[in-house]
Amino acid sequence: MTFFRRDFKNLYQMVKIDSNLIERAGELVLQYLLRAYDAVQFASALQVRSLLTSFPDIQLIFVSADDRLLNIAQIETLLAENPNNYPDTD
Repeated sequence: MTFFRRDFKNLYQMVKIDSNLIERAGELVLQYLLRAYDAVQFASALQVRSLLTSFPDIQLIFVSADDRLLNIAQIETLLAENPNNYPDTD
């Protein structure tokens, strides 16, 4: 758990869920027929990607085990990874 907390603090970007993000998620629901929480996750990723345009050396990787959501991520030109494609390292 200690490694997770360190990584969470140092490697992950927190996204504030505000009315703009919820509105974007609603648009994604209509555009791609997403489930609500998938749309919030996806809208958050798109928001972070837009914040990262100032940092060309940093790439966002959208992670999901949902193949349909990964396909939509690719349509939106996000790098996408399915964690199920990697063997368990435990």
